Amino acid sequence: MRVRLGILAAVLCLLGLSSAAKKDKPEVSSTKFDNILSNLFYFDDTETVLLLDQTAGVVYRSANSGEIWDAVPDIPEGEAFQTWKHPYNNAVAVVVGMNKKHWITKDRGDTWK
Repeated sequence: MRVRLGILAAVLCLLGLSSAAKKDKPEVSSTKFDNILSNLFYFDDTETVLLLDQTAGVVYRSANSGEIWDAVPDIPEGEAFQTWKHPYNNAVAVVVGMNKKHWITKDRGDTWK
């Protein structure tokens, strides 16, 4: 009887592992952009991502690891030239503008000044 219970427990564990493995597969989505993008970076330990469309001068932000992208509304289209992630502060990034105007975020891109 103990042997049967041991075998049954082992089979149930294997079935549980195989069903859990099916749920752990990554979901893949794609987003089409008009131009080649550059300077993609994550704010460490978050799902927040920034990237730059240097041709159009637009900075995009995603709060869900790139599943949905939105242009940063505080930075006018055509103004962004370069993005820099702060090397020590995980919440800070800087956008260098085309016409001597620059923007900084201190909250992982939620707001820009």
